[in-house]
Amino acid sequence: MLKNILNLEDAKELSTNEQKTITGGDAPVCDAGFFAKRCTDFGTVKAYWSCMPNGYTGNC
Repeated sequence: MLKNILNLEDAKELSTNEQKTITGGDAPVCDAGFFAKRCTDFGTVKAYWSCMPNGYTGNC
């Protein structure tokens, strides 16, 4: 959806703060080619976010 928004005529690139607002504030803003994934380690570690490469489907 974000990609479609940025393709609109006269669209401006979003700032990091604007992107964080859209994602809920907790997820990181990842570089191109990566996505934010929420990770949990079977209750032993508090849930955390990590930037993973696009297409990656494994564990954190």
